[in-house]
Amino acid sequence: MILHIRRNEKFNNAYINFVNNNFNSKAHEFVIIGRDYGFKIPNNKNISDLKKINLQNLIRLLKKMYKAKKIIIHGLFNSRVLLILFLNPVLLKKVSWVVWGDDLYCYRNKNKSLKSKLREYVRKKSITNFGAVCTLVEGDFELARKWYDVKGQYKPAKYIDVKSRKCLIDMIKNEKRKVGDKTIIHLGNSATETNNHIEMLKILGKFKNENIEIRCPLSYGSEEYRDEVIRCGKNIFGDKFKPITHFIKKDKFYDLLNEVDIGVFNNDRQQGLGNINPLISLGKKVYLRSNTTVWDSLEGKGIKIYKLESVRQLNFKEFITFPSSDREWNKNLKLKDLENIKEVRKIWENIFNT
Repeated sequence: MILHIRRNEKFNNAYINFVNNNFNSKAHEFVIIGRDYGFKIPNNKNISDLKKINLQNLIRLLKKMYKAKKIIIHGLFNSRVLLILFLNPVLLKKVSWVVWGDDLYCYRNKNKSLKSKLREYVRKKSITNFGAVCTLVEGDFELARKWYDVKGQYKPAKYIDVKSRKCLIDMIKNEKRKVGDKTIIHLGNSATETNNHIEMLKILGKFKNENIEIRCPLSYGSEEYRDEVIRCGKNIFGDKFKPITHFIKKDKFYDLLNEVDIGVFNNDRQQGLGNINPLISLGKKVYLRSNTTVWDSLEGKGIKIYKLESVRQLNFKEFITFPSSDREWNKNLKLKDLENIKEVRKIWENIFNT
């Protein structure tokens, strides 16, 4: 049995359905950890919902771990799960860690406090001996090896939402003509400080008198930081700044992305792929920091992206200009990728079987 451990969040259903529809569902068990945030969990026999991490549930989880042939941790966020692994080192070789982002980059937030030192000690002792580390962009594995002396195998990972993928493919093939001359700018992906919204809003402020609208997804993350971003955005741009503070269904979200002209991501780590990739697929101009693993990954695949660091020097026309040749190139590359569901199946088959 392959045991999947995931926190309770919005991407669970799509992944569970993908595994159950493409592999033997009897060979997989999913444990969803954490309180209910309104994300409905499928009522399947191979799903366990552990809302509370009490002693009884920890014992249940530990038994499942020992019984499992392989343990796949989708995002290493839960400190108690990590502690179980640390205290049971015989389990570590079974573990394949699928890196999500902050579960790796939290290394940069370590400090000299005793709590931080203990947490990093437990993380390093465990992560070093994981059987495999699976990443969405290859550069994250190099960081894991640098920071945690990873000895396990590297395996690429890729998540898929079949229903949303079909919706995106239809949008690419049936492109709608832009209505009006307003330039819509999509800024960041969440209310997390690694988006560095404030810095970017100040840089974009030179365009405040242009016919623009800035859409800023802030539906999850820190409420305090979200409010700070909204205050800054409204102060600089007034009603041209449009914060998105509630969750939107994927198909409706893609409709919003399809209206966008420019995507701007000042994220200083691997983050926001669920915004970046659809924008590129839909033929939008995207600015990214050039010192991130996301930049390296996309540029390595031949995607035409633009250095965010250059925005300070650009006038508005230069900022929005996107050659049609680059646009069509990106769309064609992404369309081939979206239609290749067999490749995604192979990626997970490799994670499951070795």
